Amino acid sequence: MKKLIILFALSSILILSAFSKPDLPAFLSSLGYEFSENYTEKTFTIPIEFDMVYNNYNEIQKEAGYDLSLYKGKECVMYTYEIYNHPFGKCNANIIVYKGEIIGGDISSVNLDGFMTPLQ
Repeated sequence: MKKLIILFALSSILILSAFSKPDLPAFLSSLGYEFSENYTEKTFTIPIEFDMVYNNYNEIQKEAGYDLSLYKGKECVMYTYEIYNHPFGKCNANIIVYKGEIIGGDISSVNLDGFMTPLQ
């Protein structure tokens, strides 16, 4: 009976950790950003086959040490925070999370003629 209880407890911990969210405010602060406490959250699936857009985006990810090709076909969540202190003005931090782990993201301008840089 004790083994069954321990097994149930461990499986519950694994299930909860698979859907947990890392401390994203602490992560953004560690990168030196000031940001809104409000954020948006969007669930999406990384495509199994990358088109030119995803290949280019993944090159940006690789600059920061991430590689989205390892997560093809996986359902992820993107959290978007407004950044206040970027040297090039108003922009967003987009952070991609899979099973409680940050797997990528970017800093991007909200302007039409804006920019997109690695999350670093």
